[in-house]
Amino acid sequence: MDPNALAGYRRALARRGVPVTVRRITGEAPNATTFDAAVTALVMDYVPKAPVADVRPEGEITLGARNVIVLADDLAAASFPLPVQKHDKVVVDGEELDVMSVDPNKRGIADAIELVAQGV
Repeated sequence: MDPNALAGYRRALARRGVPVTVRRITGEAPNATTFDAAVTALVMDYVPKAPVADVRPEGEITLGARNVIVLADDLAAASFPLPVQKHDKVVVDGEELDVMSVDPNKRGIADAIELVAQGV
């Protein structure tokens, strides 16, 4: 991890970040366990590399999805069990989004994790 890159992400989060909750639910009711981490994230509309249809096969990322960038250090400080996994949840402005993909490498130089999430 590059401390300068991390500092850059911290500045970006301070300027444009929004509060989100990253959530993982494990187990089955009535014994389900929920892990919530309240952190600041960069949230942007997802822009696909190729046009995407509104009708989607199961698991395909569609219009309305969001890119969410969080710092692994922030999640760890909030006692969230890393790594973030597909089908964890991200709550943004009261809307629960399902994590469709996780890329810890793209922004890994700053220990940042890029998620693509969409409404459930």
